[in-house]
Amino acid sequence: MQKILLYCSFIATAISIYFAFQSIRLSNQRQNLSYDLAELQNIKYGLLNADLWKEKAAAFLQKKIESFSLDADNRALLKKGVEYGLYRMADQLDSLLKAEKNSADWQNKLKSVIKNVALPTIDLRSKVPIIAESVMQELDKDAVQNNLKIYLNKQVEKLQEESDKTVISGYRDSIIASYGYNSMDTAFSFLQNKISNIQSQLWSMSVILLFCLLASFFSWIFSAQISWLHYSSLVIISFTILTAGVSTPMIDIDARILSLNFRLLDEEIGFKDQILFYQSKSILDVTYLLLFKGDLQTSLIGLLILIFSIVFPVSKLIASAFAYRRVQIINNNPIMKFLVLKSAKWSMADVMVVAIFMAFIGFNGLLKSQLGQLENNRQAEILTTHQYSGLQPGFLLFTIFCLASLFLALFMEKRLKNTTLKIEKRPE
Repeated sequence: MQKILLYCSFIATAISIYFAFQSIRLSNQRQNLSYDLAELQNIKYGLLNADLWKEKAAAFLQKKIESFSLDADNRALLKKGVEYGLYRMADQLDSLLKAEKNSADWQNKLKSVIKNVALPTIDLRSKVPIIAESVMQELDKDAVQNNLKIYLNKQVEKLQEESDKTVISGYRDSIIASYGYNSMDTAFSFLQNKISNIQSQLWSMSVILLFCLLASFFSWIFSAQISWLHYSSLVIISFTILTAGVSTPMIDIDARILSLNFRLLDEEIGFKDQILFYQSKSILDVTYLLLFKGDLQTSLIGLLILIFSIVFPVSKLIASAFAYRRVQIINNNPIMKFLVLKSAKWSMADVMVVAIFMAFIGFNGLLKSQLGQLENNRQAEILTTHQYSGLQPGFLLFTIFCLASLFLALFMEKRLKNTTLKIEKRPE
């Protein structure tokens, strides 16, 4: 029975190692896919994209041009506009002729005489209504209106082509092309489905790792005598869970405008899934950023996180496995005693879990408060969400390790007491 339980513990160890490294691999893959998906939905390519607004404005103008037709109301307004333009032209021409006539320059006077002889004196202002009506009669013709629409549409297209690009979408296009697609919609659907499948696998692997740890614990409990190999297998499982916990993202922070709809000149304009902010980081990612991408203060914080949440837990596991067969070394060696029995109080792994959980709650509250202010805008229909933010499998794995580490510390403390009592009761 003892060998069967030991073999079960070895099998659980092998399974935990396999699934721990698989979870790290899949988690890194999911992280990259999630960042690509967030880039595709970034607000800079949508609501804050001036080029997209130009396209919408051009489509809006072309739609208005195509739907335009003369009727009694707009014909009168258009005729007033034509008359206003003709009056301006007549006034400018009259001012020009008077200026040349009164000029002291003999060349301008000569031009004025020639124009008076060549052109009969006409009161242009009195002819404006007649000319305007002639123009309107031409505009009433369908062929003229169609030609005018074609001309205006070409001018809108020309204006759109000549305008400078304000947003460089080459990076987004390269992401779409990297997955073998030509359109954003197909790439978006692929990434969504891929991320969803990987996420399901990661949670399943986290549960399997938990069962491996429980199986090793139960085989340990039912064993009549706990061997060093059995204890080492439990330490290895704990180490693999710690490795997966610090290497995989613990929190996804996602703030986005789910939908924004408003009317502009009787036209409905809408935007969907505009990501404002997205981050997905593991403890190792955060530690690396703090150590190498920040100033002295952030580097110090990164060093503390590295020591208290990674170095101390790993050292504790190694020291526990080494001290299991020589329990008295804990009393004789202050470093071993600190690592095996005291480092749990200094590692702050449990504090890290609580801090991450509270940070998640705080981020959710902050996002809900700030995004809620956008929804109070009465001039537009805005729906914001932070429901895509959530705790990731890395948080569960790190929590499992914290509980296992506490159990190992309690066991070693109890084993040290029992060994000490046996030595004290041993006859001299």
